[in-house]
Amino acid sequence: MKYDTNLAVNESAFNTNNIKFALSADNTTLRFVSPVALSSAKIYSTAGQLATEGKISDNTFNISGLKTGLYFIVIENK
Repeated sequence: MKYDTNLAVNESAFNTNNIKFALSADNTTLRFVSPVALSSAKIYSTAGQLATEGKISDNTFNISGLKTGLYFIVIENK
């Protein structure tokens, strides 16, 4: 039996829409810049628990309810 020892992820599996975001000065909002319209976001803790989710409105997403920490974000486009 032959095993594939390559554990890398194929880069073509990722969407390359070049989405950028920045944190507001008061740490309550994410501001997005994207060539495609974004509709919603889900933010997960490092433990994999859903921390918050909601719609992206006017290229912004409210994160005021999040505590300081490390998170993962899933963004959906329209």
